[in-house]
Amino acid sequence: MRRLKVRVRDAPFIRRGVEIYFFEDLGDEKIAIIKDLVFETVERSKSIENKGIHIGNDIAQELIDELWTCGLRPSEGTGSAGSLKATQDHLGDMQKLSWKLLEMMVEKEK
Repeated sequence: MRRLKVRVRDAPFIRRGVEIYFFEDLGDEKIAIIKDLVFETVERSKSIENKGIHIGNDIAQELIDELWTCGLRPSEGTGSAGSLKATQDHLGDMQKLSWKLLEMMVEKEK
């Protein structure tokens, strides 16, 4: 079964950016890869329908995850999952610290 996949590799020393690979696993140690994207000049007034690369939501999510792994974040990050996770982790640490300090104070009063 063929299924489109995406991988992203950080390329800071080559071109300062990322390299994006769209491919399908064909089995038997072979892959089919999208390469050599070509720009076509069209009039603004003409339809560009079916001119772009269409990827499904699952591949789009994979692309986002791969870009995240390379260190890229949304420009507007308020409420983003990564930011929220960091806040939750910090709150967890503060809770542990608070309980430890409370235990020390109770022990000291005994």
